[in-house]
Amino acid sequence: MKPSPKWPYYARGAAVLLALAGRRRQRLAAEAAASGGGGGGSSPSLGAPVGRQGGDPFAILTTEAPKLGLDPRVVRAVMQAESGQRPFGPDGRVVLRFEPHVFARITAQKALGTTRRPTAAQVAQFGKVVLNPGMTQINEGRKRTGGQAAEWETFGRASAIDADAAIQSTSFGLGQIMGFNYRLAGYDSPKAMFDAFASSGTEQVMGMLRMISNVPVQLNALRNKDYPTFVASYNGAPVGTVHNNGYVNRMQAAYAALA
Repeated sequence: MKPSPKWPYYARGAAVLLALAGRRRQRLAAEAAASGGGGGGSSPSLGAPVGRQGGDPFAILTTEAPKLGLDPRVVRAVMQAESGQRPFGPDGRVVLRFEPHVFARITAQKALGTTRRPTAAQVAQFGKVVLNPGMTQINEGRKRTGGQAAEWETFGRASAIDADAAIQSTSFGLGQIMGFNYRLAGYDSPKAMFDAFASSGTEQVMGMLRMISNVPVQLNALRNKDYPTFVASYNGAPVGTVHNNGYVNRMQAAYAALA
């Protein structure tokens, strides 16, 4: 697994170079194809809280995880490391995490009319930038000042620019699935995945299982409880790095607690 690239971009109007050191989740072979299509689309609903459908989202793991040869507890351990096993925030909206460097890249790709990864210079020139006043350099060290409220505010700002790109650039739900992986998760569009995850924790679980089943390295690693290999593919943190080791430790602790 190659180290995750760091994509610098310039804040429009201020001409300030922001250093982006954030991790990239689920760096998969289908990313380029998934991120290239679609227009702006309609904006996601950011109004009334949604969710709470489908009952206990973990109940389905008892039957569905074994079909893939997976221990339900190891799937929950991934969810613990990704979202603290929280499908929705306090206000009922799906738990999410906006990745501004991905938004800048995807909007640059759209401006250039290509599915190929743009250069750093192209991202700086053509990529859109979204800043949240409640966060200073929102991607710096992944330090957050406003939790889910700030994440949703930034996601809303990005959606007003390009709703499709905003969804593709955000991870959602229990498994924190990136929107650009909508096809791997079993949906026809980024918006379809967003709507499903926003309304049902069970859909979040099923989308996560479908994505893992479509990526053999992830499926085999989870079957064998090879956490470092799984994290390298699913989370984009190369084996042996501090981030990979920390993620593995969280998964192991969660698995032991569920025993």
